[in-house]
Amino acid sequence: MTIAAAAAKLLKYNNMCACSGSCNCEEIITLPTGVAGTDGDQGLFGGFSLGWKFNTSTSTSPASTTLRFNSTTYNLVSTLYINDTNTDSVDSAAFLDAFTNSSNYGLIKIFKVDDSSKFWMGTITGNTDSGTYHTISVTYISHNGAFAADDELVVSFVPKGATGSTGATGASGASYFSYDANNYSHTGGGGSETLTTISLPSNTLSSNGQALKIELDGTTAATANSKAIVVSFAGTTIATNSTTTAPNNKNFKILVSVRRSSNTVVHCSTSIVFDGIAAQTSYAAVTALTLSTTSYNFKVDVTSSDVNGVVIVDSLSYKIY
Repeated sequence: MTIAAAAAKLLKYNNMCACSGSCNCEEIITLPTGVAGTDGDQGLFGGFSLGWKFNTSTSTSPASTTLRFNSTTYNLVSTLYINDTNTDSVDSAAFLDAFTNSSNYGLIKIFKVDDSSKFWMGTITGNTDSGTYHTISVTYISHNGAFAADDELVVSFVPKGATGSTGATGASGASYFSYDANNYSHTGGGGSETLTTISLPSNTLSSNGQALKIELDGTTAATANSKAIVVSFAGTTIATNSTTTAPNNKNFKILVSVRRSSNTVVHCSTSIVFDGIAAQTSYAAVTALTLSTTSYNFKVDVTSSDVNGVVIVDSLSYKIY
């Protein structure tokens, strides 16, 4: 029933009503439901974003208006190939150039225009202008679903902030310190054996001028056989004490100081002392090191024909600044 017909019927009803003054006559009129309107246009996607179509090929050189992955297994995707021309036929090279972001890069999300539940996300690690397209190196983060050929996609970029300024220097760490009270004996028989090895952790000497001191205490057997004590650092001999009538039945101390000259060079001084009397003092430079990243060893080797000719009874090491 049209509005005009309803109005005419109401007028006719009122003319038939016999009431005068206040009238209680009623008739309920139900008006028809109007026809539903058409759907509105699809809204625009937001953010720093532009649109492309998906191409299922995994090779380079994507056609105009398309983008490609370098793998059909989405969690293995490490490269995106995006043509400089997007689906609106707009040259988007400047948009893609912006992904470099002063080498700070950022995050990228690719999703289907009419179904945002289908997406791929990653971290950008590199960006190359390959002529008519850009090659974007990425690290996979997450995805859901998969894209079909010619799916309308949105490429959205979120830049990473620039690296902040270097913070204040922290307080000095604790000194490197170790103590070993175990005994290490030479079994004798003329062969060379390692009495003890002390490992210097990487970056223990973290700046030029710092030094590490090592103290080793031991004893010799009560015989007159020859003994040779060899001290080395990082494979370089820094001291040797060898006599045909080595001190017998005596206490000895080996004192080593290693001072950093640079990340690759240390200078070592070594003293071997028997009952408080220095038997030998040596100096040596050790080069071709990488102190910041590599651990190096002090080593004490002994050669003696005595059985248990030399014993290290304890060792002490500490770092001084």
